[in-house]
Amino acid sequence: MIERRTELRMNSNMPVRLKVIGQDQEFKAVLVNVSLSGALVRTDALIELGRKIELYFENEEQRIPGSVIRVANNEIGIVFDLARVAIALD
Repeated sequence: MIERRTELRMNSNMPVRLKVIGQDQEFKAVLVNVSLSGALVRTDALIELGRKIELYFENEEQRIPGSVIRVANNEIGIVFDLARVAIALD
C-alpha cells in the first residue's frame, strides 16, 4: 500500500457515523486515525470506492465531507473535501 497522507496522524478509537451522499443510509464506524487531509475508519459497511460521504461524530451536527479513496478489508480511507469543509464551517 502506498501512503499518500504526509500530515501528522492522530490515532483514535472513537465511534463515528458515515452518511453516503445521495442515500438515506448511515453507518456506524470507528475512527482509526485522522489527519488534516483525511481519515481511516473501520466499519462493516460496504461503501464503494469513489463515493462521496460525510463523516461525523455521534451526537454532533457538524459533518465533514469527503470521498472514499481506499477500501481494504473492513477499513475505508477517506480524503476530506477541503472546499466543502470550509463552506460547512462557515
